[in-house]
Amino acid sequence: GRYDDALFRLLANLAQIGVKCRAQPNTYLQLQERAARGETQILLQGWTLDRPDAAMAFTLFHSENRGTSVNLSQFSDPAYDELYQRLRGEADPAARAALAAALARILNDRVPAIPLDHKVGYVLLQPWLSGAASHSFDLIACKFYRLVDRP
Repeated sequence: GRYDDALFRLLANLAQIGVKCRAQPNTYLQLQERAARGETQILLQGWTLDRPDAAMAFTLFHSENRGTSVNLSQFSDPAYDELYQRLRGEADPAARAALAAALARILNDRVPAIPLDHKVGYVLLQPWLSGAASHSFDLIACKFYRLVDRP
């Protein structure tokens, strides 16, 4: 599957720089349990942002989520947590953007996670379907589709 391919590519890339790794396949439940106990060093897990809100992505690394299925990396940083709390309470778009950039800098410096890929989807539509438009968070936003009279 998709994660098997990513795993083998990751292992090969790490071997090229002299890092030896052993893959330990787990069921989803085993992965959650081991990560919650801090028994993982590298793990592959899928996650999708389902609405365009930076706070949603940054919650993955908040300390209060450490040891849960949300923060499997066990990442914890008091400065990050403080900025995240400010982001959650901020309404001004420019201030939110500045806080999000500061949070991203911390994550880039500390690297608790590395995005490996992003899903791509395709939709084939008939000409008698209206209201269909590309949406980056919901590839099949069917609630907006409408059937139109055929010629």
